[in-house]
Amino acid sequence: MSHQHPFKWRHFQADIILLCVRWYLRYPLSYRDLEEMMLERGLHVDHTTIFRLSSKITLRNWKSAVDLI
Repeated sequence: MSHQHPFKWRHFQADIILLCVRWYLRYPLSYRDLEEMMLERGLHVDHTTIFRLSSKITLRNWKSAVDLI
């Protein structure tokens, strides 16, 4: 069985997804804070999108997700 890419069908690049998740897990930021930070950088990412993506990428599979980049 082949290994599936965890970011298949995602609208944003994998490094953007991982950056948001990393910031959320590391710093006391809300999803709305991250939404605002991404908007300041020219990316429109809704806070619910960040929530969904961060719940899919857990600490258990963080290393495997980083290895795919």
